[in-house]
Amino acid sequence: MKKHFLFVLLTGCSIMLGLNHLSAQTSCSTPLDYQGYTYHLYRVGGNCWMRENLRATQYADGSDIPDTHYYNDDPSNLDTYGRLYTYYAATRTSPELPITQLPDPVQGVCPDGWHVPSQSEWEALESSTGAAGFESLISASHWLKSIGTSDAEGFNFLPGGYYNSSTHRYERSKTSGYYMTTTVVSTHPLVAGCHCNCPQITTENMVPSFGYSVRCVSYLKPDVTTSAVFDIGLNSAKCSGNVTFEGSSAVIARGICWNTSPNPTIENLHTTELPGSDPFIGTMNGLTSGRVYYVRAYATNEGGTSYGETFTFTTQSNAIPTCPGIPTVTDIDHNVYNTLQIGNQCWMKENLRTTKFADDTGIELGTTTSTTIAYRYYPNNNLSNVSTYGYLYNWVAVMHGSVASSSKPSGVQGICPTGWHLPSDGEWDDLMVALGGNSVAGNKMKEAGNSHWIYGNEEATNSSGFGALPAGYYYGVYGTFGQYVAYWSTTERDDDEANLRYLYYFSPGVYAGFDYKRNGNSVRCLSD
Repeated sequence: MKKHFLFVLLTGCSIMLGLNHLSAQTSCSTPLDYQGYTYHLYRVGGNCWMRENLRATQYADGSDIPDTHYYNDDPSNLDTYGRLYTYYAATRTSPELPITQLPDPVQGVCPDGWHVPSQSEWEALESSTGAAGFESLISASHWLKSIGTSDAEGFNFLPGGYYNSSTHRYERSKTSGYYMTTTVVSTHPLVAGCHCNCPQITTENMVPSFGYSVRCVSYLKPDVTTSAVFDIGLNSAKCSGNVTFEGSSAVIARGICWNTSPNPTIENLHTTELPGSDPFIGTMNGLTSGRVYYVRAYATNEGGTSYGETFTFTTQSNAIPTCPGIPTVTDIDHNVYNTLQIGNQCWMKENLRTTKFADDTGIELGTTTSTTIAYRYYPNNNLSNVSTYGYLYNWVAVMHGSVASSSKPSGVQGICPTGWHLPSDGEWDDLMVALGGNSVAGNKMKEAGNSHWIYGNEEATNSSGFGALPAGYYYGVYGTFGQYVAYWSTTERDDDEANLRYLYYFSPGVYAGFDYKRNGNSVRCLSD
């Protein structure tokens, strides 16, 4: 049967240690906010620890924690040392019941996803210090006598003392630190202590009705990245991922998961790849042609399942070949676009849907028009339309600081991914020539049928594979959704207006026109 330890450090002497041991440690994640307090985090091995003593007055379900104290009832002690909890309060067990070993993990007073540490977890924490010893986890301040430690970036072990429920007195503040564990030896709770320069942990009896400090610990899930989507076909595609950190325990499952809605999980369709096969590749079969999918890598250990970045892609809608050597292009948001070769040009096969420029600068979601602020807009003011129609962008967003261009190629990367650019009027003209002229190009570019275009689109064939969709436009209000699409050009008409190409549901042609730069229209990019 396991021992029940409560870790304690007593000191009245100087402690010598290596000062640089903790410099290689990294935090688990951003700080945790819980019940009005912020807890910074400390990563060691596969576990994540709070760096401040717990101060909660309620359990995670909102019920009150009984019989909590802070040293001498002094609020400044609460801010520094946290609250003191009895064994019963910390583990959420009844004083009327015998003390027996509890199954790990014990959430007790800790937040959801966290637990009161066991003896083995404290020992693993101590072992992680190596030659520096347990003293290297000790706070550099707050002790009655200076002990020569330097733990500014580390665990911050504090001398919080304890509450004696028999005498109703607070004892050993600034000379001793006592920390709870959930491990039991027979029916006798113990404390563990390190005295003066002694680096090892020793144990002694603990009174379960006394109040002691609590640090919470969480199992670390794996770190996993989604690497790329490739080999996109009519009904299949592949995605690769990589587990970069296994977490608290060995990874027991890894693979990819996908869905037609954002943020797929293992509750959706997924693969399970061979253990330890990193990087790994999963194949998605049975996909619907011409459909937008969301995919990401996942990895699972005993602490739970983690997910990588979400990539989006569209399955091929026909057998039109992709650009030689460039089957797809991925933007900074991990949106994956199929490519399309028409004549000598390599085009994106879908409308741009990025929320950031290639330099990682964000593009603000617009609620009004502007000629000075880069804005993106939901087609027909509906987020769910973005995966199919892409975003609408005003011209300042499209150009991203570049000057207007009539050259071929335009030389304007603007909003496009690296290695791609916005088309000039001349490049749009070349596309029209390749498709037989403006008067017939529209039917060859528009998606066939009425799934997205309204009535009157019956003659559209999409024989080019361009797949134009009626995203409408934004001019202070949203208009012509389902009926019309316009694509920006880098060529301007004047200071207020820029050129574009547009298609209507009722017409077989493509029209050259212009729009105010402040308005929102669609974007297609060309390969450099």
